[in-house]
Amino acid sequence: MPESNGHRGQAGPSHTAGECAAVPPTASGPGTTSPDQIDLIGDWHAGPVADGQERTAVSLVLTGRLHTPGEAVREFESYLHRQGMSRRELWGLWERPAPRGSEAEPRLGDGGYDQAGLPPWAASEQLRAAVMGLPQPGKTAMLFLSPSVGGWAGGGRAGVERVGALVRSVSDRLLAESVGGAGAQALEGIEADGGPIRIVQALLDPGQVLEQEALGVAGFSRLAKLVYMARTLEPDRRAQQLDLSGLQAENEAGSSGWRELGYSPLTHAAFASGVLASYEDTQDCPGLLGLRTIEDVLAGHRATGRFDPSLWRVLMWGDQPAAVMLLAAVGQLGSDATDAGSGATRPPAETYELVYLGVAKPFRGQGLAGRLLRHGMAVVEARGGRRLLLAVDDRNEPAVSLYRALGFRATARKLAMIRHL
Repeated sequence: MPESNGHRGQAGPSHTAGECAAVPPTASGPGTTSPDQIDLIGDWHAGPVADGQERTAVSLVLTGRLHTPGEAVREFESYLHRQGMSRRELWGLWERPAPRGSEAEPRLGDGGYDQAGLPPWAASEQLRAAVMGLPQPGKTAMLFLSPSVGGWAGGGRAGVERVGALVRSVSDRLLAESVGGAGAQALEGIEADGGPIRIVQALLDPGQVLEQEALGVAGFSRLAKLVYMARTLEPDRRAQQLDLSGLQAENEAGSSGWRELGYSPLTHAAFASGVLASYEDTQDCPGLLGLRTIEDVLAGHRATGRFDPSLWRVLMWGDQPAAVMLLAAVGQLGSDATDAGSGATRPPAETYELVYLGVAKPFRGQGLAGRLLRHGMAVVEARGGRRLLLAVDDRNEPAVSLYRALGFRATARKLAMIRHL
């Protein structure tokens, strides 16, 4: 049976990609904190979006259009609220209109903003691009970039450079932020480790070439092509015990055999050791090892969906962690499958996610990942789960083969790009 040696759950606004292996620093590291406004060559300016233009800017980020049905923006804002993402960086790129003779300049109020709460250049200019950054638990941040449509930021290479400067400014500010406390997902008996954000990541469709170039200008590098997969489940089936019959393992310490442990502060160290052990020679996102501590990684995993310690399992051979499986409910309680206002699909309450699945190198090649995942699927089905989601690096052929063999089918592909401290 092919085996997964390390897998990260579905990357998106709700959480971050799991950490796997090493990558050299990007050619252009983070700069100093960006100023509140950027003057670009020609009739272009960039800076924070004022309160009066937030909805327009969010609409541009979500759809590439300045005006989107209000339900779509409200649903997105509601999602951020549910995920506890109250802090964000929202910046825009404006183009000045051609001069019109002796027309009076906009009247300014205190602090250089007009009476509508807009910066001076935005009162009569067109918003051409927007970037939103969201700090997340685990010392990461997600970056969202408005899609290139029409004459994106003036078009051509100049447009890519303008948007790249905008992205760099936002990511500079994100990498200068500190997180801690509740944002670090502290649990009873486990200290929340504060400190600066370490990784900013963005997810793009493979065909978004201009956006990839703009992120490259901003110092981002390619991490992986992710395959998003899903499988329909049979809810309300009886949960089955984990089948470990016939497995062979060597234990020089004189093992008492296999044990399956759930998550608690007392078993936290076993989970941390198990995840770290699964990173050895991983084929899944080999660009993240060493960028964050294991405590940051686990904090990010705990922030995925609705954390339930009973859905986290570590398989031990004696005192040695052999495999780790992390599951989470990610569906929205009380939601429908489709948002009536925007038509966007939203996970129903019965949707779960495989956040992480990894096997330590000495225990690979025995079909352990497949046995553990089948057990996890049975547990989710017994809870009424109807759908299980995951995402995997497309270079991780053993994991992709395993998921296909268990009935998962690809639903989307994304290019993950990162910039790190």
